[in-house]
Amino acid sequence: MARLPAFVDALARTDRERDRSTIDNIARAVREEGLLPTVSSGRGAAKLTAANAADLLIAVHAVVPRAKAAQATRQIRSLRRMAASSGGEHGFYKALGEAETFGDALVILIEQAPAIFNSFVDWVDDAYANHPEEDRHLFLPQLRVRFTNRLTADVSFVFNRGVQRAIEAGTQVDFKTSYTIDIDQPRDFYERIKTDRQVTVSVGLPTIMSLHEALFGTGTEATA
Repeated sequence: MARLPAFVDALARTDRERDRSTIDNIARAVREEGLLPTVSSGRGAAKLTAANAADLLIAVHAVVPRAKAAQATRQIRSLRRMAASSGGEHGFYKALGEAETFGDALVILIEQAPAIFNSFVDWVDDAYANHPEEDRHLFLPQLRVRFTNRLTADVSFVFNRGVQRAIEAGTQVDFKTSYTIDIDQPRDFYERIKTDRQVTVSVGLPTIMSLHEALFGTGTEATA
């Protein structure tokens, strides 16, 4: 298991807008709010889990003032599954389709990141089997992890968009699962929306892979 600085480094590597110190400040703030384990020094330093990594991912990207990042994270991770489409042959689709909350889905994505990456490689190999190597950049599968300040979220896998020959050569497997507020939560759990402007945050497989590597090390294999 990783320690907090490794997760901060992982998020900083794929963040094109903020430097490491900004991400570290958010991590420290939400830790002080009890969102992450208290860190002691030396060998006793707290080691974080995939669930902690998911919380930090939300906290760092939540569109709220830093003082409200922990509260926003608790709200967003608790969003309940509203609908899920059927996936492909890989076991992570089934697990995601059964994930009760958005936080649960993020944990699955982080733990299964290598299996997801390998499935993308396999798809590209099949889709472009009869085309030159240099054509493979024309379209790549995408993992899209999104949440909004209006307290909705979704996880989707997007294949076969915009490249006709890839559509003809490959097998389209689109998967999406959506999340919304949990009506069983106490009435005051979710902060009232004070704006009609929706802001969508989106991260992809590079960020998820970076967190996986921080948690488990490089060269790990996650089973689907």
